[in-house]
Amino acid sequence: MNLIRTIATASLCTFSLSCLAEPELRTNAFITAGLSYVDSEIPYAGTDDNLSANDVSKLGVQFTFDPDIEIPVTFTMQLLTKGRNNWDVEAEWAYLSYQASDNLTLKVGKVLAPYFMISQSINVGITYPWSIPPEEIYGPANIPFTSIAGFDLTYSGYVGDYGYAVTFYNGENGFTVPASGLTVDVDMDRSTGFVLEVTNDYGMLRYSIHDITFTDNLATAAAPLPVPDTTDGEVLFTTFGAKFEWNNILVMSEYAKRALSNSIFPTTKSWYVTTGYRIGKYLPTITYSEIETSNSDLNQSQNTIMASLEITTSASTRLNFDLSRISPDNGSTGLFDTLPESFGGDPVKDTTKFTTSFSMVY
Repeated sequence: MNLIRTIATASLCTFSLSCLAEPELRTNAFITAGLSYVDSEIPYAGTDDNLSANDVSKLGVQFTFDPDIEIPVTFTMQLLTKGRNNWDVEAEWAYLSYQASDNLTLKVGKVLAPYFMISQSINVGITYPWSIPPEEIYGPANIPFTSIAGFDLTYSGYVGDYGYAVTFYNGENGFTVPASGLTVDVDMDRSTGFVLEVTNDYGMLRYSIHDITFTDNLATAAAPLPVPDTTDGEVLFTTFGAKFEWNNILVMSEYAKRALSNSIFPTTKSWYVTTGYRIGKYLPTITYSEIETSNSDLNQSQNTIMASLEITTSASTRLNFDLSRISPDNGSTGLFDTLPESFGGDPVKDTTKFTTSFSMVY
């Protein structure tokens, strides 16, 4: 609550001062409209055997207000609605940014949760070569939120031909975990982390480490569980990502480990690798992704092979087609929306998923 008061007060002061200058309001928007289908009676990550637009479709509008005063501050808000969230409109970002120097930036408010290589643009469909990023890494069963209430501090610069950015952040959030047919309310008490990115003309390398403490309310789960109603858990989450583009060749890969303690949810190791070759406006890619789980009765281990085609229809629009084969391990529920058989769930089997989408920024 104190954080909200601080943001509101600072925003009011910024607006009042801006009346004396030449303020600037910039507006950007992005949209993805698509359809998805799985040949399984058991829903997979929110998609079932009825053709649906909810899995992939989303719309966002971002406002950036520059009051043009002596203090180098701006205010940014991004409103987002997604089919996966029942089309509820939420403020994905809402923060004040202070440019302390050419290299140092402080953001305070509802800011990005910088867990993954494409966290900054995960809702902007034209920025990656799939309709939906690999669920094993980026799906809500891994980290089910993309922003936190808190701050981040970033120092960036160049060493020769290499750019770098170092970010430290801290914040909190409340969210719902969808996993193996469960829906559990979670209060994240704290998420603190460090991110290092190195870039050049050909690609980027990225490393991050995060410590998360939380309280889950298992009494809200969709099914009774043989565990206490609430637990206080902790997560050590680490990622390493790389992206390489040279001539027409694209290679992307990311690895993430989520080590949980005192929680019904499993420790996970997940990764993917994508390779592609651009031919004019066409970019065909092949992606292999995998998740391994341990230390829990909720076994979500699976692998996916996905063939994708991206078509650049203009400088600001993309058309994507994905065909995936999803293979849960023996005895695993994978990322399907069902409890394990030992908890009364249905058995799952290899499944094919088709997704297509049209994305645009303007």
